[in-house]
Amino acid sequence: MRIFFRIGISTVVLMQLLVSSPYLYGQPVIISGTINSKDLDVIKIVQAGTPINGLHSKTYTLRVSPDGSFSGKLFNVKLGMYKIPDAFVGHTIFVTPGDSVQIDMEKSSQYKFEIFNRLRVKTRYPVHYLFFDSCLSFFGQTKPQFSKTAFDSKCYKEECIEKYSKALALLNHYYELKQVSDSFLKYAQIELKTNYFNWLLFPFAKYKIDKNTSEKSYFKDIDTSSFDDINAFEKTENYLLPASLYNNFILNDIDESDRATWLNSSFNTASTHFRGIARDRLMAWEIEEMITFNSHDSSLLERELSFFFKECKTPYLMNEINVKVGAWAEKIRNTPASFEELLGKEIYSNVQGKLFSLNSLSVNKHWLLIDCWASWCKPCKEQDPFWTYFEQLYHDSIAFLNFSVDEKRVDWENDIRKYRKNPLVNYILMGGNENPFSYFFRIHSIPRYILLDFRKKKIINADMPFPSNKEQFTEAVEKVLVKREF
Repeated sequence: MRIFFRIGISTVVLMQLLVSSPYLYGQPVIISGTINSKDLDVIKIVQAGTPINGLHSKTYTLRVSPDGSFSGKLFNVKLGMYKIPDAFVGHTIFVTPGDSVQIDMEKSSQYKFEIFNRLRVKTRYPVHYLFFDSCLSFFGQTKPQFSKTAFDSKCYKEECIEKYSKALALLNHYYELKQVSDSFLKYAQIELKTNYFNWLLFPFAKYKIDKNTSEKSYFKDIDTSSFDDINAFEKTENYLLPASLYNNFILNDIDESDRATWLNSSFNTASTHFRGIARDRLMAWEIEEMITFNSHDSSLLERELSFFFKECKTPYLMNEINVKVGAWAEKIRNTPASFEELLGKEIYSNVQGKLFSLNSLSVNKHWLLIDCWASWCKPCKEQDPFWTYFEQLYHDSIAFLNFSVDEKRVDWENDIRKYRKNPLVNYILMGGNENPFSYFFRIHSIPRYILLDFRKKKIINADMPFPSNKEQFTEAVEKVLVKREF
């Protein structure tokens, strides 16, 4: 794939004079290029960070033609980090208004379930686009596995420091060669430290390593960081992620298995340990988590909400939480109080537009297995062959239905036609994620598989293993079939 960012100024000297000029920041970024992969029909460039004015991150979309070419002009581009989403991996890049860039993207077969394209770049500062890809060789794309009883904090921290030092040395080397700008140096340093912090915290967040097994000095660097740098907050990619991990898994002593208590404790810790916009943002995140995992009782948040609206100093966050709390209260009113109530709601539609309830669906099997998916969900598509395998294997005893959470009906219908899916077993949830079915089962991510005893109208397993995990999926199904009662 080739991408061109043209400034329209031919004189190199003039470009050098303008590279830090306010004039340059009004210049568009013009892009054209090609990609040799058929997996992506659009190229998206997404602004990283959380804008402090509360606006959504800017996303620029370039449509890829059948021959793999694309072109477009990006206006109002702000200097800072951006992402080119590439399924689960993606590329972190640093874009400056007025850039003139050519990028070649080539699909890699290195990853089994992920799309990842290698970048080759020609521009004034190619390292702005390639640096974080090259750092993957230091930090790695997959983090190590740990045992709770065999974690050597001293050794692991030394490894993290070594990785961080190598990446930082590479950055400084590029800067000495004048292959990166002053602005890139500033934000890349922050981004590298963010990655370093994330690696330090990873064993505690992922594997629940006991923090008390580490010396206090292990967390010294993180403990002295305020995470209150507004520029970094706005322009880098994951600046507040280590702050959130540190708050939840190191400063917080509550067992995560008690989700409600844990979130309340995390809120209290965030409010006392951090300051400024970092404090406000972390408190807001904890409230959002409470709302996400609580669809039935608003009284559990009354104290936290009262404190947040009294103490928060960031107006857009107050407005944001106010809107979300209002939507959440509406969701509580629309969430069925019981599975029996959900069964009677006409909230599913077939391709002809007819509404159905679970009670009115024509299901002549004892068991019903529901696949919750969407036309845009690549992980869902990856499960399709395994879903078909089990559908054929258990067709005598289990009915297999597909419920789409697509917000746009036309996207769902196009997908049904394109892949010749059976319309008799495909339905769309009216309103997608805002559907009472989604509310009741708390469908926050897809794919999601739900097994029901349809004759007795009971929920058997609301979070089945993925069909691609054949052994686990088979075990979950066989356990039910063996114990069934007629």
